[in-house]
Amino acid sequence: MLTHHETDDRVLEVIVRSPDRMLDEVALECPDLTWNQVFIAIDRLSREGMLLLTPNGRGLYTVRLSNQALHQAGHLLTVETHPSQGRRRGPLDKGAG
Repeated sequence: MLTHHETDDRVLEVIVRSPDRMLDEVALECPDLTWNQVFIAIDRLSREGMLLLTPNGRGLYTVRLSNQALHQAGHLLTVETHPSQGRRRGPLDKGAG
């Protein structure tokens, strides 16, 4: 079972790769997660200010990175290796930099 940080990272990867996706499209891009896990991650990330949800018709929402997340990504464009964990860290990893 993935931690909520791993789930958040997986959802963010999809949104970074394919901006302005519908919520259901994000869920389809994460076959290793349930729709509920994706929804909860998007809800959590939007409350933290990382994502913006835009209503797009009845019950449909477009998901995109917030200006805060874009600004953060702009300062952390390089991917670095975290020495203590030995894994690659992406531009939106919590605590990167």
